[in-house]
Amino acid sequence: MGFLDPKPASRAVLDAAYASKSLETAVAGKADASVVAAKLDKTEAAATYATPATVEAQVPPLVSQAMAEDSTIADAGVTAVNNAASGLSLVQSTDPRIPRQATSVDYLYALRDSAGNLTDLAISASDGQFAQFVIDRLTTRIAKAQRTYADTTYKAGATIFPFRADTKRVAGWGSSSMEYAVYPFATLFESKGATYFNGGKAGEWGEHIVARMGAVPALLSVAGGNIPASGPVDVTASNMPIQLNMKTFSGTLNGVAGSLAYATPGKLVFTRTTSGAVTAVTPDTPLLPDAASYRDATVLLWIGKNNIGNQAGADTNVIKLTDAAFDWLAPLAKRALVLGHFADSDTPATGTKRDQILAINTAYANRYGNLYVDVSAYITSPKIWTDMSIAPTQADLDAQAIGNKAPSLSSDNSHFTDAANQAIATNLIAPRLTALGWY
Repeated sequence: MGFLDPKPASRAVLDAAYASKSLETAVAGKADASVVAAKLDKTEAAATYATPATVEAQVPPLVSQAMAEDSTIADAGVTAVNNAASGLSLVQSTDPRIPRQATSVDYLYALRDSAGNLTDLAISASDGQFAQFVIDRLTTRIAKAQRTYADTTYKAGATIFPFRADTKRVAGWGSSSMEYAVYPFATLFESKGATYFNGGKAGEWGEHIVARMGAVPALLSVAGGNIPASGPVDVTASNMPIQLNMKTFSGTLNGVAGSLAYATPGKLVFTRTTSGAVTAVTPDTPLLPDAASYRDATVLLWIGKNNIGNQAGADTNVIKLTDAAFDWLAPLAKRALVLGHFADSDTPATGTKRDQILAINTAYANRYGNLYVDVSAYITSPKIWTDMSIAPTQADLDAQAIGNKAPSLSSDNSHFTDAANQAIATNLIAPRLTALGWY
């Protein structure tokens, strides 16, 4: 079958400013050179075919009439077009190789293949990004081929460090906000093929967190100046507060393996792991924690929330501790996200605590750029209600209006519900990991 059906032409344009009236006879199917008269004089032409526009208006009906009276004219046109098209790589609209646009409220734009399956060219209507199934599919492919880079090193002084962070090992460091988000955070990274270490501990201050990391080791002085051959010994720390909420952690003190724990107000205790020789320890000797092994991992930092509002100059101190933790991470190409702090549900609309949070988050944003995750902005935005499929109450909206964590997101004044932690993992951290190309 031909590419064109015989149909009357729609337009014929004469290549002249005026023409002979006998052209009507020629176009009507009676073309004969003997009947073509001489051109009209200019006066007659002006009166009859005043402009090219009038020519264009009058000729199409004449051509149509000619084609209607003699079908060979239209057939010849079809044959000419088909001959010209032969040999070209053209397909008809029914060709199954042509991708079809999918129609769905879920997609802004999507193409299906010849079998009706959605292709990777699927754009989500909710955010204008690639559909989640596309991201998941590509993530799986990339993860299978991705190196951990733990074996690629560089030397700084006498120390060997990894060049790039290990994407197969992830550590989250912080206080209760980090500790209680363990399930959604661990699930997120496990879906990327990584193991997750929960370095969060409720109630800890920033100094304890960076000491357990190894970024700013606890500087210990031992009662009597010696670690005994066995058993515990009282110690004090010159660079961190001694508090009940400090998590017990293991490490090495002057070559002796053991653990550090809270004992009584103002006193810590170091207990060696195995019996051995009495070991002298000079004042302010650093305890090198075992968890420093995560120095080359991919890291989440959420440090210092319990300092805020409870310590003079907490904003300056938390910024300093977070910067120290980030800078201590070994890889030259670090993979660390810094999570911003948020105002608790009962935080006053004005005051020192709110001012400190704002100062810390501003400093984080300025230094870390797209490595900074603005938790406060997300939990006080309308988007969180859409993401969690929750209709906010008036109390929720009032809390958001002053920048506080809303009641419907709260397990108590200071902490998120499991669902809110899941929303943070799914809608803040996961997209950032993808945008940065880490997973």
